[in-house]
Amino acid sequence: WDKLNLLARACGEANLYRDKDFNDMLLELSVGPELMLGRTRLGVEAAVGQQGFGMETHRGSLRLSRSATRPIDAVSQLRLDVGGRWIDNRTNDLEDGRGLSLRARYERALSPQMLVAASVGADRFKARHNAYSTRAWTAGLTAYRQVGRMTLSLGAEVGRLKADDRLALLPEA
Repeated sequence: WDKLNLLARACGEANLYRDKDFNDMLLELSVGPELMLGRTRLGVEAAVGQQGFGMETHRGSLRLSRSATRPIDAVSQLRLDVGGRWIDNRTNDLEDGRGLSLRARYERALSPQMLVAASVGADRFKARHNAYSTRAWTAGLTAYRQVGRMTLSLGAEVGRLKADDRLALLPEA
């Protein structure tokens, strides 16, 4: 059983303002096993999340994801992630839906203190209304450098997000 771990995570994010009606807060809790199978590290994770705007709960989520990380050689590795999510928007039922994401990341150590990573990803979200349904892709390159006790990072990412239909903000215009 020394190759099996149970991981638990708590993730929080907040944008807080002087007027609390504009606060945006997110909390997600996740748990799942991680297992070594030969040279490949496999992980499964289940998560629940809440997002609030203006001190009111706005959206709930459930996420299931799987990952696999495998060394390519002594200085590089490849990671694949696939995940599904379900969203319950409590203020707009048209935004309720489910999504699927896929991401690949290649990491290579250039020295003991420097690492570069390249990633590509795709995402599909299908909401109750097509104006909230989206397709997206991303590609990125990031470099990490260890300097003493700090890690400096520099990265760039490009992508595209496209909705299935236009959202009519001013239908009479």
